[in-house]
Amino acid sequence: MLHLLETQEEQDRWLSENREAINAQIRRGIEQLDHGEGIPDYQLQAHLKELRMTPSLDDDAFLLLKRYAASHSLTPGKAVSELVRRALATRPTRSINGLQVFDLAPQSPKVSSKRMRKLESDQN
Repeated sequence: MLHLLETQEEQDRWLSENREAINAQIRRGIEQLDHGEGIPDYQLQAHLKELRMTPSLDDDAFLLLKRYAASHSLTPGKAVSELVRRALATRPTRSINGLQVFDLAPQSPKVSSKRMRKLESDQN
């Protein structure tokens, strides 16, 4: 896990160090497009359909994401997808004997009666 974080930090450092060169290449590409050079329109449209958004995260959220991704052996992109799906999945509630309950996600850990009694005793 530490290796993954170090690798990400190295990539971040490389991007920061090469920002000007990258921006120059982007400007050169835009100039080429302005002069009618570059990839044909039909190829561009096909390529654009495959692009995904790049979110900008707060530093603390990014660190949490990297930790989560590493601990679950996921890429950051897959981790974001998983977390968004889990967060936005509807969990309808229902009433049982006047108490509102909801069903947990299938991957949720099971809690035994023994564990519940221990948690209750820890509260007192």
